[in-house]
Amino acid sequence: MNKNQLTKIYLETNNVCNLSCSFCHGTSREKRFMTYAEFLTILGKIKGKAKYLYLHLMGEPLLNEALPEMAHAARLCGFEVMLTTNGTLLQEKGDFIYKTGDIKKVSISLQAADIIESAPSQITGEKFEKYIKNAADFAKKCSDTNVICVLRLWNIEEDKDKKNDIFLEKLHMLFPDGWIKNRSGFKLFNAPLGEKEVYLEFGKKFKWPNQKNTGKFNAGPTFCYAIRDQIGILCDGTVVPCCLDADGVMSLGNIFENDLEKILSSKRALDIISSFQGKKECEALCRSCGYASQQFKYK
Repeated sequence: MNKNQLTKIYLETNNVCNLSCSFCHGTSREKRFMTYAEFLTILGKIKGKAKYLYLHLMGEPLLNEALPEMAHAARLCGFEVMLTTNGTLLQEKGDFIYKTGDIKKVSISLQAADIIESAPSQITGEKFEKYIKNAADFAKKCSDTNVICVLRLWNIEEDKDKKNDIFLEKLHMLFPDGWIKNRSGFKLFNAPLGEKEVYLEFGKKFKWPNQKNTGKFNAGPTFCYAIRDQIGILCDGTVVPCCLDADGVMSLGNIFENDLEKILSSKRALDIISSFQGKKECEALCRSCGYASQQFKYK
C-alpha cells in the first residue's frame, strides 16, 4: 500500500435502488444491504486511511435503514462524510442529513427526475414540479445548518440536452437571486441563505466501463487516480479500484477477510497504479472506461 493516505473511500451501504435511470450503469450483483455490524467492522479497518468517506457507490443509500447510524459512526471515526442520492426519499428519510451534523456534503442527482414521470415528455408534470421543489427546499435546510448541498446535472452532451433548460428555469424561480459562476457550475444565492453553500454542478456524460466492451473506448492515453487517490468497497466487502467498478470485476480482495494494507499491496493493485502512471491501463475493464480517457486531459 502507498504510504500516502487515500483522499476518499466509496463505501457502498447497499446496491439496491428505487429508480432505474438511463444514465446509471446499474449492477448485476446480488441485491444486498450492508448491516450496521458489518459497517462497523469495515470502519475499524479503514479508520485513518482516508479523509473523506462517501457512503454510496451503486444503489440509493437512503434505502438502508441503518444509514443515519452509519454516518454518525463514520464521523466519530474522523471521516468527513459525503452522500449522493437521487433525491426521491429526502423528505421521508433525509432529515438526519441536516439535523445531526454527521454529513459534510450531500449531492442530489437531479437528472433522476427524468423518470419521475411515467413518460419523459411529461417532465413538466406535477411529480416533476414536486421533486424539484423538494430538492430545493432540502438544499435550503442543509444550508441553514452548514451542510454543503450540491444539485447535480451530470448529463451534458455535445448536443445540448433541452431538458436542462427546464431544470434551470425552475431553479431560477426557487433561487431567484444572483448566481455566481464557478469552475463546475454555479453557487446559488438566495436572500434568506446569505452566502451559505448551495451549488449547481454540471458534468459531461461519459461511457461507464463495461466488461462486455472488448474494444478500447479511446485510442489516446488514459489516466486514473484509482487506488492512489480512491478505492471503492462494495456492500459485500469486495474492494475495487474505483467507484465505477459497478460489478466488482476488478476485485482486489475482501475487507472482511484481509486488512486494507494487504489488499492494496497486492500485485493486481500495484500493477494498476503502475499502468496509469505510464498513461495506459492494464485491466480490460479500464480500457472501456470513458471517464479514465477524459481524466488524462485534466491530469
